[in-house]
Amino acid sequence: MWNPEQLSVLESSSPFKQVIAGAGSGKTRTMVGLVEKKREKYNLQQFQVVTFTKKATQEFLDRLLPGPNLPRVQTFHSFAYQMLLGHYPPWKNRTPRVATPEIKTNYLKEFLIKNKWRVGGYPFDFFTYESGKWFQEEFSELWVEWSILWRDIKRKENLCEFEDMLDLLESGLSETWSVSLKHETRQMIVDEYQDTNPKMNSILAKLQLEELTVVGDDWQAIYSFLGATPEPFLNFPLAFPGTEVLFLRTNYRSVEKIVRWSVTPLCKNKDKTEKELIPHRKEKGICRILSYPNFFSFFSQESPLISSLRMDSVVLVRSHYHAKVWQKMGFPKIQTIHSAKGLEWDKVIVDLLSPWRTNPEGDDREERRILYVALSRAKTELYVLGGGEEGLESVFFRELNRSCPRAILW
Repeated sequence: MWNPEQLSVLESSSPFKQVIAGAGSGKTRTMVGLVEKKREKYNLQQFQVVTFTKKATQEFLDRLLPGPNLPRVQTFHSFAYQMLLGHYPPWKNRTPRVATPEIKTNYLKEFLIKNKWRVGGYPFDFFTYESGKWFQEEFSELWVEWSILWRDIKRKENLCEFEDMLDLLESGLSETWSVSLKHETRQMIVDEYQDTNPKMNSILAKLQLEELTVVGDDWQAIYSFLGATPEPFLNFPLAFPGTEVLFLRTNYRSVEKIVRWSVTPLCKNKDKTEKELIPHRKEKGICRILSYPNFFSFFSQESPLISSLRMDSVVLVRSHYHAKVWQKMGFPKIQTIHSAKGLEWDKVIVDLLSPWRTNPEGDDREERRILYVALSRAKTELYVLGGGEEGLESVFFRELNRSCPRAILW
């Protein structure tokens, strides 16, 4: 039922554990197994599981066996909200409404409409891209005006964003009102720990937990636009002395050729955990390079590959903009790489013809991790589409071309 590495996680008695889980290694299943084992022996009233997304929260809950003595399973933001709701003094008489992304988007649209002559004809998506990073860089003065307006709206309408809640909880854990709060959570599992930011890391440290297990893969750290950084994951044993570092390296998802080929982009990244993934599946599978001079030359030709897309297939692209371009060309099975994280398909096509982001300082480490996430979604067939002469995408394509198993190269 469990492989030796998974069993090591389940049987570890260390209060602080770092589980470095490779793609397709059964991470969630192992964490559910850890919770079930504790359910048999302990009262989980003070046990918390923290996930990164609502979808991951629901998946974790669905996998738990029905019955009593269940742990709390929430996203980090929901956890912060619940902690503040019962303890933060200013909220006892006037609890704020959650400022959902939809609420913020509506106010931003109104603001941009009023300033339409200053912003020109840029699509609205540009202003929300990467949490407003493009907006801030291209329209710095207008960004300041919007930030001040949004702050005033939140105060007037009694709204609180999830990021505000993290600020309140992080600072509040140093104040006397939080003493009782700390007693409510004594053991915790944090999933996708590579996606946390320094503020979340500080919250974990200030909670003074009796047991803490963090699970993740720094190779898949791709949320810098949300303030996330792989450093807390890489430095976890330093922040929590006595940590036992455990690995889940067996890949049950992909055939061996895909497991070996998909790590190519990471070879030039130095600041990463070193681990050798072990492919479980021994079938042959397919890895293929599809070379075209540019994006439009590909669409001008009839591609049997695209026409053969079935239910368990997908085209993965770098951004929402590129997804819309593909959809306009008549291809419905498109997803951004970020939205594909944690998912898998039998056949995956990765778009390296469309432009990828280039860091002004030449730092391409996260882009390489994003590409790895895309490649490692494939179970049996992996196709890489590229061939242009310029941009970071062409650099990646040439690297993959050189390392692609020649016996299966188109």
